[in-house]
Amino acid sequence: LFKDMVTHSQKYKLELSNDIKSLGAKPTEGTKKFGKIFLGWMDIQAALTGKDRKEILKSCESGEDAALEVYEEVLKSDILIAGSVRKMILDQKQEILRDHNRIKMLRDAERVL
Repeated sequence: LFKDMVTHSQKYKLELSNDIKSLGAKPTEGTKKFGKIFLGWMDIQAALTGKDRKEILKSCESGEDAALEVYEEVLKSDILIAGSVRKMILDQKQEILRDHNRIKMLRDAERVL
């Protein structure tokens, strides 16, 4: 699951970067400050929870929620987005939602165990 999610993330970044370059702009490098803070917080949570599977899945689900919010903000914004780019963003959002739901299913299964 996590390998798939990393592959998806790398694919999304490449697709978005290529579109930005095709418009003559330069994509940002690295992770934004918020992303770094979030990743650091997830590491801290994992350490504090003793690597509890349910808590780790809950943190991952929160990360996917944050990503979905960003995609939703972009889609609802006043930014003019070409049709093909909008489709790419919608497709990426759907894949993130599928990953989110897989994590949620695993987290919910932990409650039963």
